[in-house]
Order: sequence, then C-alpha cells, then structure tokens
Amino acid sequence: MILVQKRMYQPLMKNRLKIKRNLKYILPFCGFSVLLLVFFGVGLRANLISGAFSLRKSNYASNLKYGGHNQKGQPFQIQSERGTEISDKEVKFDQLKAAVDLKKGETLNIEANQGTFDKTSKTMELNGNVQLKHANGLTLHTTEANINMANGSAENNAPIEGTSDRAHIKAKGFRMEGENQIVFLGNPELTIRAH
Repeated sequence: MILVQKRMYQPLMKNRLKIKRNLKYILPFCGFSVLLLVFFGVGLRANLISGAFSLRKSNYASNLKYGGHNQKGQPFQIQSERGTEISDKEVKFDQLKAAVDLKKGETLNIEANQGTFDKTSKTMELNGNVQLKHANGLTLHTTEANINMANGSAENNAPIEGTSDRAHIKAKGFRMEGENQIVFLGNPELTIRAH
C-alpha cells in the first residue's frame, strides 16, 4: 500500500516541479506583456482622441449651399466657398454670399468675408467686408452685421456707409426694421445728389 502511494505521488511531484519551473518564465512574460499593452494602449487612446479632435476641426465642405424659409415663408439661400462646422448648430462660412427674398419679388443680397450661421435661430453674424444690397438700389458697406434670416431683420453698431444712385449716407450703425425701413444710428450724414 505504501508503494502504491509513492508511485502515485511521484508523478504528481514531477508535474508540480514542471509547473513551478514554467511559472518562473510565464509570470514575468505575462507581466511584461501587460505593461506593454498598458503603455501602448494609453498612447493609442491618446492618438485616437487627438485624431477625433482634429477630425472635428477639419469638418468642412467646399462650394457650400444652405437654404431655408423665414417666418413669412420667403426663401433665403447662403452660398460659400468653404464652410466649417463649429458645432452641431453652428456653421462658419468663408467668402459668404446670401440672398433673402423680400415681398414683391425684391431681393436683399448679402456678401461678407466671414459669417457664422446658427441653424437653430437662423441668425448670422457677419465679419470683414460686409455688403448689403437692397433691390431698391441701396448698398450698405460695413465691417460687421447681425442678420436674422427668420424674421428678415438686420442691425449693427459699427460705422456704415450707404450709397444709391441719388444719395450717400454715413452713420454709426443701422437697424433694418421691416423689409423697406432702415434706421441709421448716431448722427447720420446724408448727401443727396440732384439730377
């Protein structure tokens, strides 16, 4: 009986010794592998995150056209050489051209170096060389303006010059109230040309 136990015990001991010897190599290898995965995993994650941010920054389109209707059902259209999505609701346009249809087939044409359009409120902040050309022949030149495409209003508080075939006006700002009424702010200087 004792001989049988020794014979059974000896193979078990040999297996344990083999396992112990193998563990001397396996455990350090596993530990080293885990360290490599952690090190490269963090680096890969950082690259993916920075890649996502750079993708968000470069989310743009060329020859962009955007259109809609204002509260009165009149259509408006924005065209741009390049548009960049700033957020889910804002788009920044470069070399912007826009047209708003007014009553009786008249159009207000807008040009600017840059414009930021809020898709939710349908408002636009214009910067750079801003021009507003009304169908009645009046052209306004300024450096900034706020346009509400939804209700057709516009305003600014920057120096502005207006020209038409019969008049020239300088003011410290303007407010467009309704489709045919413009209020000039500050002390406007009006020059009328006689025919």
